[in-house]
Amino acid sequence: TPEIVITNRKPLEALVVNDVFTAGDFPVTVKFVGRANTNASGVGQPVLASTGNYSGWGFITVPYLENTKIKVSFDNIQINSDYQLTEGVVYTDYDQNWGGVDDIGNELRSLEKLVKDIQNTINKLHNQGILSDEQRNGEQATLDALSASVSKANDSLEEVTESLESIKETGSPEEIAKAEEEVERKEQTIAETREALENTSQRLNAQSQDGEVKEDTEDFFDGLLSIKPVNNEIPIGLIDKTGNYKISIDSELEDAAKFYIDTIQNIEGTAYHFIMTSNKSDKEKIQQARNAIKNPRGDIAIYLHYDTEKGELGYKVETKREYFGSNLNKEEFEWSLVAFKKGIKKSLEEINAVEDWSVELLEITEGINKRLKGVLAEAKMPQELWNPENSIYSEVPFHVPALGAGLTDQAIEEVAGIPQLISLVIDYSTDSQIRNQINTSISSLDTNKVIDFAEKFVTDREEIYTTAKPHILEYQAGKDAITAVQLVTGGLAVVKGLKGSTDFVNDIVGDVKKKLDDFEGIPVKYRISSLSKLKIIAKDESIPNWIKESFLDNFYYTVQVVDEIKVYRRFGGSATQAKLLGGFSSSKAVLSRADLAVFKKWSTMQFEAELIVQKGAKLNVGKIASQGKLRGGADQLLLPLNYSEDWVMLIKNLKTGETYSLNEFKIAFPDQIK
Repeated sequence: TPEIVITNRKPLEALVVNDVFTAGDFPVTVKFVGRANTNASGVGQPVLASTGNYSGWGFITVPYLENTKIKVSFDNIQINSDYQLTEGVVYTDYDQNWGGVDDIGNELRSLEKLVKDIQNTINKLHNQGILSDEQRNGEQATLDALSASVSKANDSLEEVTESLESIKETGSPEEIAKAEEEVERKEQTIAETREALENTSQRLNAQSQDGEVKEDTEDFFDGLLSIKPVNNEIPIGLIDKTGNYKISIDSELEDAAKFYIDTIQNIEGTAYHFIMTSNKSDKEKIQQARNAIKNPRGDIAIYLHYDTEKGELGYKVETKREYFGSNLNKEEFEWSLVAFKKGIKKSLEEINAVEDWSVELLEITEGINKRLKGVLAEAKMPQELWNPENSIYSEVPFHVPALGAGLTDQAIEEVAGIPQLISLVIDYSTDSQIRNQINTSISSLDTNKVIDFAEKFVTDREEIYTTAKPHILEYQAGKDAITAVQLVTGGLAVVKGLKGSTDFVNDIVGDVKKKLDDFEGIPVKYRISSLSKLKIIAKDESIPNWIKESFLDNFYYTVQVVDEIKVYRRFGGSATQAKLLGGFSSSKAVLSRADLAVFKKWSTMQFEAELIVQKGAKLNVGKIASQGKLRGGADQLLLPLNYSEDWVMLIKNLKTGETYSLNEFKIAFPDQIK
């Protein structure tokens, strides 16, 4: 970790409970504060200290200890105006009576795990057909309500527990007793929530057991395929592609009961584990096969059970736990496996009856496997699906629009993750209905508008946006559009949490459309260069008319800063001319008087201040209107009234070339401040 260099020595003038200051790498949340005496009364009140010295206690959260909260104390430390520890030491302070914070955390983590387990059970029962859509929605609503209770309990119990500890420092016995009762009430709420969750879990698990797949039922298999013997034999080309390997339906064959195949074959770098039985096999062999498919010895396992009496082939496909990536948790692995199985089943459904299903099944599985290898290696939509320059693009009978590939790749990279990509690629490749829905959704976007939108919000892309081939340009615009939406809105509708492929794409497209609509409301001539770090919000109509008239065509819009921006303010002159702490600024340095449309009587423009506008600030922005013969046209950012002097980073004297800090400038030019 690089050494943290602190240059700001300006003391913090006030510290209050729940303020956060940094001590080295750790943020310290303040829960009790006095000036230079830990016994001073400071709970819930600001403690003024012009020297920036404070004593008290709080806690730090340690990420590598599962976000454990550890109590700390500080005595006569000094904090600067940036809320950084500049002098003194923060000590860890083990307090057995305060340890309830971690106990609370453990209990809530336990509840969160219970919620997750119930969610998995609901999904499983729905996938097995035990719960209908309506029943699933009802169970989901119940779980969402209980989950919200867990979240609320988290906030409220921690709050009252910490409040109790603060009251113990200074409160009366009556106040302490009242606070302890409040803690007990919150704990009772958590206990009731746990009981409700456990009852829900038990009820759903009972349903799961009632509807559990039994080893002796057809439900064990992923699917059943109709088989028709030829000359009383069924070929199994999966084992011997010459067609010489066959299974006989003659029940009098002596070795029929011994029919059991368990073998490993390496096909183009993938280890396939093949297992086969028939209705004539011993029950022990069938059980052995079913146990084997649960623990694949290869990357992919395929179990085939031939029932010659019913004329059916039951198949089941499984993969190693690590097949989709070693970093996936159980839920993500199961989601990916379900998508894999669904893709195989959907592909088989689109094939008419064939003589040898084993060959078709293997070829379909191989095809999906090859595509997934690219997905897992690149963590992106396979280029053969969208890039015409790819060597096998022409061999693929369907293609995703390049814009859509860019949109989904960036959304998956930023928020969704590999399991969502696996599901998307398999669904798109194997399900024509989903593929059409996805293409329709992407096609509803105006590609040119997306490109225009993306180009305004990124830097260092000039070559791509001016010379790239159309498919490369569209792909990059899709990626940049998602980045812009993330930056401007602070998030996508696509959040972590897996969803159906069509819903996933619809959410992405919906987010981009909404931002395009906002962006469309600002004609190009009024868009400022730093728009990528600003969020457009409701227009502030309260500014005076003379300020409105300072914007080109009286057109301005109100924004909120989502990532700090640098602006420049020109000023200088007599008492009636512009001073340092004024409101008008622009996004570029050392602009001309004509660009800024500033008459000499308004400002000498001798000085230029560089300011950093902080996240959360609200500004009115647009382009500068002309004044007389002064053309204007530069970006204009109207700063809020009484903004913090801390925004001022430096001031340059453009006449002499000298540079000043704010304090140095105040001393050198005291008449140029306000």
